[in-house]
Parts: sequence; structure tokens; C-alpha cells
Amino acid sequence: MTVSGVNEIFGCDSWYVKDEAGGEVIWPEQWAERCQPSTELHPWRYMIVERDHFPRFDQAKSRTVFDGDCVIWLENVPYEAEPTSVVTWIHGALECTLPHIKAALDKVRVLDAQFEVRRAQGRTSLQGL
Repeated sequence: MTVSGVNEIFGCDSWYVKDEAGGEVIWPEQWAERCQPSTELHPWRYMIVERDHFPRFDQAKSRTVFDGDCVIWLENVPYEAEPTSVVTWIHGALECTLPHIKAALDKVRVLDAQFEVRRAQGRTSLQGL
């Protein structure tokens, strides 16, 4: 049982299945081992939960600053962790990472400009960049 097989059979875009009796969520990588075939004694039934399709648009093409909602998924966070500690940790990680990203983007801009000069000269080789 695969996602593509379920999607083809039922004409949907499945995300996961849910055990109808207990409400247990079973993710695609667990389907083969956790989904049980129905019998007269145990009539297992699973509901297919389809993936939500949100309209996507690329603000990066028209804006230099993103001002929208953002979702950050954290896993394996100790229960005892204070919310302020987690927020501080995320801020610290972003502050450490952003300068590296900005520096890399500056280098990409320089290379793009050099490539455009070479293209205008009729040289499309990247040697020497």
C-alpha cells in the first residue's frame, strides 16, 4: 500500500489515514505494518485524510522583506523547556545564520553580474569566474 497507489485507486491526494474506531493517525511510511486487513471479527476501517492545498505565491520575486505568517515545527523539545528559552534559542539561531545567508547572496549577485557580462561578450563558459 503506497501513497501513489491509494491516490490512483481513490482519486485523491492522500496525506495520511486515520483509524475510524480509535482515531489513530497512521502516516504513509507506517501503512504496510500498521494497517490491518478487515475480517468478520475485526472490521478495520480507515479514513483517508487528504492533503490541504493552500494557494502559494512567491513573495521573494517581488519583495525584499517577507512579512507573512510563518510556522516553525519543533520536535523532541523537552517538556520542561520554558517558552522563553525556546524563543531565545530560535532567535539566536537566526541571528547566527542570517549573516552567512546574506554573504552567500552577495556572492551569487556578483557571479550573476559576471555571467551576464560574459554572456554579452558571447562567452558562456564559466571558467575563470
